[in-house]
Amino acid sequence: MCFALWGTASAEGVELISNGGFQDPNLPGANNYVTTVADWVSGHDDNLVRLETKEEDNRTAVPGLEGNQVLRMTGGWTTGVIQQSTYHPWSQAEVYRLSFNACSARWEAPATDGVMGARLLQDDAEMTELWSTEFNMTGTHTGETVVGDWEPYQTFEFEIDPALFSGEGVSEGSDLILEVSSVNRNHWVDNVSLQAEPAAGAHNPVPAYGAENAGTPAGNLVDVNLQWNTGLDPANPSQINPAITEHHLFMSEDQNVSEDPNLYYVDTIALGTESPETASVTVTGLNFDGLYYWSVDEGLGYPVGSPDNIAGADWMFETQKSVPIITQQPENQVVSTGDTATFTITADSISQETYQWYLSADQVADPAQDQAIGSPDTDPTLTIDNVQLSDEGYYYCEVTNDGGTAYSDAAGLAVKRIVAHWTLDTADFVNDTYLDSSSEGRDAIPYAVPAVDAFVPGVDPAKTNEGLDLDENPDAAALAGTDSPAEFSDEITVSLWVKSAGVPGSWVGIVSKRQEPDWQSGSDWYWTIDPTGDNMSINSAGVDSEGLSYDPPAEGEWTHLAFTANAEGGKLYYNGVNVDSEPEFELNKTDAELVIGGSILRDEGTIGGVFNGVMDDVRIYNYAKDEAEIADLYYDISETPVCSNILELDLQFDVAGGGPEGDQPDCKIGLPDFLEFASTWLNCGLYPEDYCY
Repeated sequence: MCFALWGTASAEGVELISNGGFQDPNLPGANNYVTTVADWVSGHDDNLVRLETKEEDNRTAVPGLEGNQVLRMTGGWTTGVIQQSTYHPWSQAEVYRLSFNACSARWEAPATDGVMGARLLQDDAEMTELWSTEFNMTGTHTGETVVGDWEPYQTFEFEIDPALFSGEGVSEGSDLILEVSSVNRNHWVDNVSLQAEPAAGAHNPVPAYGAENAGTPAGNLVDVNLQWNTGLDPANPSQINPAITEHHLFMSEDQNVSEDPNLYYVDTIALGTESPETASVTVTGLNFDGLYYWSVDEGLGYPVGSPDNIAGADWMFETQKSVPIITQQPENQVVSTGDTATFTITADSISQETYQWYLSADQVADPAQDQAIGSPDTDPTLTIDNVQLSDEGYYYCEVTNDGGTAYSDAAGLAVKRIVAHWTLDTADFVNDTYLDSSSEGRDAIPYAVPAVDAFVPGVDPAKTNEGLDLDENPDAAALAGTDSPAEFSDEITVSLWVKSAGVPGSWVGIVSKRQEPDWQSGSDWYWTIDPTGDNMSINSAGVDSEGLSYDPPAEGEWTHLAFTANAEGGKLYYNGVNVDSEPEFELNKTDAELVIGGSILRDEGTIGGVFNGVMDDVRIYNYAKDEAEIADLYYDISETPVCSNILELDLQFDVAGGGPEGDQPDCKIGLPDFLEFASTWLNCGLYPEDYCY
């Protein structure tokens, strides 16, 4: 079997990879674990890779000559990814040729599920993917214990056209990064090469590869203007190839209606006399909603289709849509009762469009079942005055023109309110249930009925009555249902008071929405404290989200904790003060159980990671409270002012007035700060001292 996808690389190519043979560092023997290989980095921090050398009596199953050293990659993210920055800016005027030798490790030879991959990335903050491929490694090693040099079927080669680089964040001129990965199973890798060559063929197509909605309407058909750059001179890449005399255009039939994949000759376009570097032609009579492939051969004086011309790459575009194209989706609305909510979208359309809004209980567009709001209109905006709880739900828009219909995403409408409140008072423990005093019906069921002495004095018995001692009564932790408190809003605030019993010794939870078996992606969030008591964190699994963290609550002291999440990220609060913010924090929404006083619902029905301490006054809101509102939750019980500096005033001279001795900041600038400043008035450190007077 042969994996060669192109011929031998031309001599004009510039090599972009160093140490592609993995000879540095040179470490004879097998299983040489190293943290660094010269010029390469792991795709993830602090991961080990292995260098293995073919020797007379060791690793003789490694391809190559005696003494050849290869990289061994283990499938998965642990040691399975290597990257190298080329420090070479990519250009549409180049073609990239990637090649390497690879095979299954000898003991993996019988496997049929071995997979490797390669990617070109952009050297930016997002590591934007430009190109990728994966390929099966079945049969790439014979299984013999002694083998010779690398074979052709163990050589992988790819010609990569930058016209394929498209999508959000793609920016020509950014440096390239090469990544090679072992997706599954163990593999040996060697002789990695990435070469940049001048684009000898037509390049830099317009419409770009994969472009959508190309062309302009012409009655019932579409005209598309095609443009490209002329092939470059390999001997002088800054100039076009002087041997090119004309361009030969080939196109496919509409692939959405034809099963014929071939490209057919369309036209010959002469080189322009004023601007031979570029060429263009308008193709008429294409279908709406069409998908077309096209290519340009650079003519060298030979007949059309001759292999002696410079063959072009296949490019692709989609023509104008006959149905509306929604360019801006509606956004969630989270408002107070009686306020106004407004949903709006924008759409491109080749004919007059109308807008019909619907209210749905879920996020699936089903006009036959969902409630129509008003009648079709040319106004894309839906306004709901005097919003009430009955208006909550998901709203989407049906956009219709002469060509058909398109549906927007669904956006939620939520009315701000408390959606769960467990006082954890004796009086609110009825029928073996912690009642939800918010009237939303989220009553919580304990794993086991708590003893009477599980209810202990709360943070302020005059205001909050009792709290629940989970340290002495771990079975009193409870489950409060599977529906999401953030339904319709994608926002949340969780607030409670806790008194920790100290270092937990094992992972414990506070309030989480998580259950087994899919305890990572099958969770909304989990709020935990590590076994050492050094860190408290909130994580949202199943989405690409960053977590929140801070010091755990102090032992034996009542502490107010809260976290919020919305489209702007997440925030963690400690005694009314924002102590961590993460713009990348994002809530997941699943049907996992809501766990009060623990970290997870186990498969066997038990609650894992029960909090080691007392909890009181647990509240959940369906919106993200701001810093002042969180401070109010803390102050209403503690009657202690909060140094949140919401107005972001300059407090750099706040150095005194607080603390037992009055020598600590007190979050305000006053007479104690002036006295501290005045105490050093006229101090002078100049020498000679005469300069001080």
